[in-house]
Amino acid sequence: MKNRKMISTFSYDGATYVHQGWVGTDHTTLYANDENDEECRSGGLDQCSDLRDDYAYPMTRIFDITSLENIGVPREFVNTNVHSSIDHNMYVQGDYLYSANYEAGARIYKILEDKSLEEVAYFDVSNDCEDIVNCDDPYGGVWTHIPFKSSTTTIASNGFYGLHIFKTRLPFDPVSLDSLFE
Repeated sequence: MKNRKMISTFSYDGATYVHQGWVGTDHTTLYANDENDEECRSGGLDQCSDLRDDYAYPMTRIFDITSLENIGVPREFVNTNVHSSIDHNMYVQGDYLYSANYEAGARIYKILEDKSLEEVAYFDVSNDCEDIVNCDDPYGGVWTHIPFKSSTTTIASNGFYGLHIFKTRLPFDPVSLDSLFE
């Protein structure tokens, strides 16, 4: 670690708490969630009232990282198929992105040819709240959602209701996360 070098740093307008992202399998795209942007847009956090919006749908930023020295403004994917909620951790396996969206459950998005996202499946494991504005704990629900090895099984964790194991009807994709766990 003596010879390390910072390649670049980057941000975007409205960044609040970006703590996790995942790189696509071709290593040209970074998908990232900002854990506080939905609360900011809903008016739930005072320190970011300038980001106020009428409704706080989960939003994923899509960064082109083909040049690490020149990462530009991200595209945004806003999931309007779900009630207002906070997105959290995500992982990519093959052509799918597996996302944890706290009170909106475990979501699966198809990564399209242009690297944009389209929701193809979801599992809402909690009915504790239907929007982050009128919710006692908007951080309940699914904390992480990960594909299990080279299969159509996914695993979602929930701090209040335990571990959930799902069998998806998605086509089997042999590209996997296995190499990360060896």
